[in-house]
Amino acid sequence: MENQQLLKPTALLSHTWKIYKTKFWTLLGIIFLPTILSLTVTANTYPHLYSALSQSLPLMGLYGLELFISLWAGVALIYAIEEKIGIIESYRRSWKKIISFLYIYILYIVIIGASSLLIVPGIIFSVWFSFWFFVLVGENIKGMDALMKSKYYVQGRWWSVFWRLVLILSPSLLLGAVGTLGKADNNSFTGFDCLLFLLLGVIGPFITVYLFLIYKNLKETRGTVEFKNKGKSWFIAITIFGMFMIFIGFINFNPVSNSSLKTAKDAKIMSYMEQVKESLYIYHNKGSSYLGLETDPGYSIFCQKIAEINKSGCQAQASKDSFCVKTELNNKREKTSYSRREDYWCIDNSGVSIVIDGNDRCTSEKPYCIEPSSSPAY
Repeated sequence: MENQQLLKPTALLSHTWKIYKTKFWTLLGIIFLPTILSLTVTANTYPHLYSALSQSLPLMGLYGLELFISLWAGVALIYAIEEKIGIIESYRRSWKKIISFLYIYILYIVIIGASSLLIVPGIIFSVWFSFWFFVLVGENIKGMDALMKSKYYVQGRWWSVFWRLVLILSPSLLLGAVGTLGKADNNSFTGFDCLLFLLLGVIGPFITVYLFLIYKNLKETRGTVEFKNKGKSWFIAITIFGMFMIFIGFINFNPVSNSSLKTAKDAKIMSYMEQVKESLYIYHNKGSSYLGLETDPGYSIFCQKIAEINKSGCQAQASKDSFCVKTELNNKREKTSYSRREDYWCIDNSGVSIVIDGNDRCTSEKPYCIEPSSSPAY
């Protein structure tokens, strides 16, 4: 018996809607907590997730909890779709599958990530392995075997599956694109973003039901083609390569370690800037003016040391009785809806040492670190 034809997309959508309607409140209940947690993390870290997490342990802990709950909810969702059970029972049954789910998910991400370097293999593999989570829950097949079993179901019908996946995923991708395009000139997380986020959360279970029906249809129409676990060794090799690339990337681009390194460099910069300030006080006492401060040996020496760290050195504004000097920091805080950009360290003759927006302060128009009438506290 050869492979039978798959259900038409219209029939798939119709069956999906019936199941989704019947189980709506159960599915919504399962995804409610992870959606709210994810929304909270996103709203508090947007648009610079990794830099925000590296600077806040509570946010990092909340992010870890959100990832774990989302993982657990993903498995619970499959149980709720496959069986007539409620929210609590779905979570209870899925608990035993979390470790296996996480392991296969990592394998999937590594393989797709490594193969995507060549683009076309990444697309092919992502369609082959689209149903591994249903294989894990429904057939209790674990590890690389779950990926290979998903590939077995899809083989010979790749294009049919591909276009069905495009049909269901396109609306979500379009909504995501709308949200991204709307952020071109706005880095804040708005009410529209929140609404879009919640809408995508409600659509998620519908997509999962649709994928389950494709998996079920693939399994029922597979025919008598024997499952042979061929090619497994190649995917193991790809996984090893992918893990190696992730390790290299982590060493070179780890945001936490990079942030720590930048913070250490900034501490040196601030220390040298204090030396610059003391040197300029002495310079003024000798000549009763800050004009020509660039010729001061102390200024030159310490600004050169700073330039070796940040490549930009010092920028100064001076008059007879006042000065300000600023230098670029490594750890920058980008402009958001609730705080200005903080990217320079500034000192001036009033004794201030403070982080500023380099485009706004210590300029020819504003030759100071803070408004003269302001408190030194930023």
